[in-house]
Amino acid sequence: MSSSVIIATKAAMCLTWAAFILALAALLPPAINQIALYFGVFVLVAHALEYVFVKAKFASVAGIGLVPTLLFGFAHWLPLVKARQR
Repeated sequence: MSSSVIIATKAAMCLTWAAFILALAALLPPAINQIALYFGVFVLVAHALEYVFVKAKFASVAGIGLVPTLLFGFAHWLPLVKARQR
């Protein structure tokens, strides 16, 4: 996967988390607030499960952390795994 895709994914995740934080503070319009809350919870759960599976499969790869994986998902751990495989 190219570095531009990884960067774009990280940027999209930053926007997602910003919207989730704004939704938690109820600073978005009600309809958007509800969507942002549900989507944020969905992404958080998906990334938590992703961390469990990735950590089990690639236990030997150093640097796969919980917080970066929760924030960025595969955009964090995939470059680490690919660098290790080279």
